[in-house]
Amino acid sequence: MFNIHFCSQAVSSTKIMTHSLPTIYHFYNRLFFADLWAPTLAIPGFRTVAEDKDLLSADCVVINVPSVVSTNRVEQLFNLRKLAPCKQIWIADSLECEVNYRELAESGFMELFDIEMTYRQSSDVWRPYIPRHLGNTYKDILVNAGRRQCCAFVSSGVNKSDRRAYMTELMRNLKVHSYGKFKRNRWLLRDRGVETKLKVLPKYNYTLAFENSIAPDYVTEKFYQPLMTGSVPVYLGAPNIEEFAPGDNCFVNAANFDGPADLAAFIRQADPADFQVWRKQKLRQEFLQKLDRVKTPWPQMLSKMLIEKLSEKAIFSGNRNRQSKAS
Repeated sequence: MFNIHFCSQAVSSTKIMTHSLPTIYHFYNRLFFADLWAPTLAIPGFRTVAEDKDLLSADCVVINVPSVVSTNRVEQLFNLRKLAPCKQIWIADSLECEVNYRELAESGFMELFDIEMTYRQSSDVWRPYIPRHLGNTYKDILVNAGRRQCCAFVSSGVNKSDRRAYMTELMRNLKVHSYGKFKRNRWLLRDRGVETKLKVLPKYNYTLAFENSIAPDYVTEKFYQPLMTGSVPVYLGAPNIEEFAPGDNCFVNAANFDGPADLAAFIRQADPADFQVWRKQKLRQEFLQKLDRVKTPWPQMLSKMLIEKLSEKAIFSGNRNRQSKAS
């Protein structure tokens, strides 16, 4: 059986008639998160249910795909879908790359779900890593002169992009201050995770922004954190990264070079100020369209879509019942 942890946080500030709200159930394997953090689920207009008995009776079920797939529960998921009522809505939730969780790229698996909620632009509910406030702050970010050359924060062992080999070769030709577990040569007195990283990045002209996997649309915070702190991302990752760049010439794309040595030679001679000019210009129209798409928080977008789906299924169910009685 699944080892499931639930979030029973109320999704509405009012306590009146909460039981009249449609219900939503969060389905994931707690072992996947190793107690580092626990997902929460709060969807406006829906009541989160948390009992085992609620799984098959809930109106909607949000399934964290990576946690289920990584613990070899795919077959059980197929069996569960057969038991679920046809009117129940399933939502596939994942911010992880399809290269790491291949089921995300398999149509047979994704057909289990009514709604896709992932990093992919084709998702019904799109959840990119794009910071929604970037459009209001990018011009105000202070860029310090005379900074150190390049830093890196690589710790995860996930290496489908072969970033470790690339970084190793790069460091033979370029001085890189590495604060992550991999190739560490700099240490932090107090490491508070992202908070500390965002304080370190402004001290450097360039930051290695190497994704752990390479797939279209998989552009993570690794790309945006340097941009939001005045550093220049040296990017290795999504082949369509230009679609996600807020401005012209705002990053260095490793894919444009023959290899690490060629990239290192470029960084050594390049003027980092050339990659900061975009802050004085308007954002790219394509990027503004992306910001417009995510200006509504994803819980609200999901809520709207669920209400529409529930209405559609209720109408279909009602028509089918009338047809059954007529026959």
